[in-house]
Amino acid sequence: MIEYINELYLTDKTKNKIDKIKNDILNEKLISLVCIIILSECESDVFDIIPLNNLKFRKNLNDKLLVLGIAENKKAAIKLCAKMIEEYMMKKSDKSMREYFKDKL
Repeated sequence: MIEYINELYLTDKTKNKIDKIKNDILNEKLISLVCIIILSECESDVFDIIPLNNLKFRKNLNDKLLVLGIAENKKAAIKLCAKMIEEYMMKKSDKSMREYFKDKL
């Protein structure tokens, strides 16, 4: 199951296409270079970057994926993650980075 945080982190290129991207994910048209950013399954990491094509392989998992951001490719996703970390650092939150982003649901 895929859930999105209320205010997705998006690049300039994905902002204009967000409805189409979400629709493609919903209809399992996973042939795009687009990458999603999720909370990492590994507790020692914060984010995982997953190309949409790789969601096919996760299909049999019942785990909920909380999508934090969407970027047009892996390079843009890495830059978007850096921007997200910078936002967290500027907030000087008492929460861990994982909790900070999990609370955005």
